[in-house]
Amino acid sequence: VQMQPRAIESLLQNAFPGAEVCVESNDCVHFQVSIGYHGFAHTNLVGQHRMVYKVLSDALGGDWPDLIHALALRTYVLNNDQKEA
Repeated sequence: VQMQPRAIESLLQNAFPGAEVCVESNDCVHFQVSIGYHGFAHTNLVGQHRMVYKVLSDALGGDWPDLIHALALRTYVLNNDQKEA
């Protein structure tokens, strides 16, 4: 079973309403994820990454490390001047 980028994108968009989410993969096991979210405003970078990992862990259970071999994660605070997805 392979994880599709669109499935990860959907999980993250549902978990972080109003977020700007981009998920890319050439092989469906190595993923590049970029997520901008207003709710990251008062959370440091490590905390932001933990929030994203928790969403994936909760949604995919114990299988997520087998489905996602590598995750390059970029999180940032989406400010009012940026367009939302």
